[in-house]
Amino acid sequence: MSIDIRSTHNTTQGKTQGPNLLGSINAFNRLANDPLQLFYSLHAQYGDIVCLNLGFQKVFVINNPLYIKYALQENIKNYKKLQRLEMQTKLLFGEGWTNKINRQIIRPFFEPQHYATMDSAIANATQKMLARWQTFADNHQSFDVAEEMMRLSLSFTAQTLIGHDFHTGLDDVALAMQTIINHFNATAVSNFNVPESFPTPANRKYMAAVQTLQTAIDKIIEERRDNGTNKEDLLSVLQSWRDETGTGLSPKLLRERLLWILLPAFEPIGRALSWVWHLLSLNPNVERQMQAELVRVLGDRQPTFDDLPKLNYTKMIVQETLRMYPPFWVIGREALEDDEVGGVHIPAKSMLLFNIYGVQHNPQYWDNPEGFDPERFTPERARNRVGAAFIPFSIGPRACLGYNLSIMQIQLVIALVAQAYRLELVPGHPVEPAAMVSLLPRHGIRMTLSQRI
Repeated sequence: MSIDIRSTHNTTQGKTQGPNLLGSINAFNRLANDPLQLFYSLHAQYGDIVCLNLGFQKVFVINNPLYIKYALQENIKNYKKLQRLEMQTKLLFGEGWTNKINRQIIRPFFEPQHYATMDSAIANATQKMLARWQTFADNHQSFDVAEEMMRLSLSFTAQTLIGHDFHTGLDDVALAMQTIINHFNATAVSNFNVPESFPTPANRKYMAAVQTLQTAIDKIIEERRDNGTNKEDLLSVLQSWRDETGTGLSPKLLRERLLWILLPAFEPIGRALSWVWHLLSLNPNVERQMQAELVRVLGDRQPTFDDLPKLNYTKMIVQETLRMYPPFWVIGREALEDDEVGGVHIPAKSMLLFNIYGVQHNPQYWDNPEGFDPERFTPERARNRVGAAFIPFSIGPRACLGYNLSIMQIQLVIALVAQAYRLELVPGHPVEPAAMVSLLPRHGIRMTLSQRI
């Protein structure tokens, strides 16, 4: 599916534009079906700021990078995360710490000096996957690369963050993770959700997946405590943390903090990698330029993090993929107090939806936004980018701490896979984005392999 937002006119100064009450309610109910197309239609008709007046609440959909930057960076204190998402994830992540405390404690782990030791774990996980792919190549068998990338991302993210890739239990944990993500996706787009304690088949499946995941994490925590292994990973950081009274984290809080980091860390990487192979298959000229860079920089040897600064074109492929298919396609906030954005009055308690996908496909800020053009991320072309026109991992104090690390991990996997195989889309298989909690391929991405000679 291709979304092209042609109309970017501003709202009338000081006035709010949008459908009437009935139209607003109808639009809000359509969010579950095709929000990308809905937002496109709303912005084309009403402009950069669209108000859905639901009677009991106003919802503002925003498609302007300057306005987004204002709310997420310049006046961040007035906009908090939506409570609905926090309630949705409470069972897994708990509510023991504030977001500010979490970020203060884990921030040092995401400093660049910690990255260099991670490339071997990523390479090992990728090589295991590539060895398994030999069967696909030998039998000319198609497979879902989106599923493979999610499994790979879970493996090396767990290894780099908690020093454990679940070993023989990876399949069970990956299935549990996917069930949990599916549950989040379903509840995020539904206007009515049955409480998780009510034993519907879907809830029972979700609760069983939560139990599988929690048990796996508890086992890793117990093994680390008994063995006393001193590793430079996030689990060690959290285990050694003490508050002002000298009290550390309980096993339950430790597990919740690990899951709070692990789940949001591995999914965007897996999604982005999935879209990379889709786009490279559709754009063979880009793939050839990337291959030329890999040969020039690496020759026949395996890449490491030290090589990544020289793989500039590969990095631009990652960035352009994140522009076209941002994992976090929309960001939601609630206004704490009255404010004014773009000349529009924002009442307290209003909901704001920042249309990240829309902004990153907006021709006012991007030439040929539906075209796959990695070179738009050269320093010369990126220099005059407006506001928050490219923020696939948010912006400001609440932006993803692992953004730079994620780029490097994706870059490294691309190089490792592309040295071994060329991936081609299965003709006729439908590939379209589904805007759930993240932007995922609705029907997967089926591909076949051919080995590099």
